[in-house]
Amino acid sequence: MPHDPVRLADARAWLAKAHMDLRAAAHELTAPGTTRRSALIRAAELTQYAWKFRYPGEPGEPSLEEANVSIDLAREVYVAVVARLPPESALT
Repeated sequence: MPHDPVRLADARAWLAKAHMDLRAAAHELTAPGTTRRSALIRAAELTQYAWKFRYPGEPGEPSLEEANVSIDLAREVYVAVVARLPPESALT
């Protein structure tokens, strides 16, 4: 039985993403700046906001405190990412 080409393409895309994530994680361990590294590691906490409150169902809305904490973390991550970029990529 032949493999479904759509599923095969999806599997390859996920494997490519996983490979890039592993490379990024390995690089992150060698990057200078423990504060920035901490912010980038903590960025994973924000992943839930990509899906949790976007779709109807159980979760409801985040509390005001949760929203403020998440926004502060998102700002911290943004600053950490921008600090790692070359100056010419900065927004003006």
